Amino acid sequence: MESKREEIAKKLDKFAFNVKNIDRVIAFMVALFIVFAFVVYTRKKTDYEQRQAAYSRMLAELEEHQLNVIYANVSPNDGDSSGTYVKEKSMFENGIDAAAYAFEQLRSSKCYETEGYGFVQAEALGQHVEVEMNFKSAQYEDGTQFDENIRKETKTNFGQTEAIQLVFKNGVKYKRTGSNIRSENGAWVADFSGSFSPTGSSVTKKPVIEVRKDTIQFCKDFTFTRTSTGKIAYYKTTVLVDRVKSVVDYAKNIQEEGGTSLPQFSFIQVSCIIDGTGHLLSYTTIETMSLTKTIVVEVNTTMTTETTVFVKSYDQTPSIPYPQV
Repeated sequence: MESKREEIAKKLDKFAFNVKNIDRVIAFMVALFIVFAFVVYTRKKTDYEQRQAAYSRMLAELEEHQLNVIYANVSPNDGDSSGTYVKEKSMFENGIDAAAYAFEQLRSSKCYETEGYGFVQAEALGQHVEVEMNFKSAQYEDGTQFDENIRKETKTNFGQTEAIQLVFKNGVKYKRTGSNIRSENGAWVADFSGSFSPTGSSVTKKPVIEVRKDTIQFCKDFTFTRTSTGKIAYYKTTVLVDRVKSVVDYAKNIQEEGGTSLPQFSFIQVSCIIDGTGHLLSYTTIETMSLTKTIVVEVNTTMTTETTVFVKSYDQTPSIPYPQV
């Protein structure tokens, strides 16, 4: 009888021990879930704040440069407005349609002019490398394209300071380099002289990140803002694009101009400001890539590049003089 009591007591003790362990496991899992949820929330919050900062910066700079007139009587309510007037219907159902349409309007223009700036951050041989950029481009009525890019390496000396002008005409890529890179009015400028030389490149048109319906993978957000009369003033959207299909010529050009391996992209995000008629006003691109560059020795690096582009004109003769090649 006594042995049965001892046996029952042992089983009860074992059961209590197991219950305690289960409680501990459950408590651990709950704590782990809370930590995971907090990390995800923090990342989402940071990503959201980053996008909002890009939108705000683009809108402020568009206003400063007077590149559009979307600011008159704007009521920033992200698509909702009250009053007796008739609300203008959105042109787009979602951000994918909006971004694809806006970039198509730019591509299909007979001529256009853009300008912008950006920066690159990378690690090379244990050093943090920073490069600032200013650039401008144009397309002329005959299809000729012009592209100027001035880069200034600010803290190190890995040969990333350069000034180049490219011209794409009749399927041929031409190039010339600049000198005397300097800062004027907060932007990097350079002197260019001499003639353009053909490069023999397989890239036959201005290389860009292609934002199209077949390259857009995901839309992060899509909103629009009305004027006080109910008309849509502008749309805002951020999309992620395919890391291979969207950068075929873009990656080739980086390889040719940077003396690197073909870059491998791991992240490409495009945030857009689009006017009420569907025309692209400004866009910010964030891209992360890895590549190998030869600087005496081969250097493997991961680079993050952020650029902001403003569309100065559509279907108007560019202010940039037509390049003679």
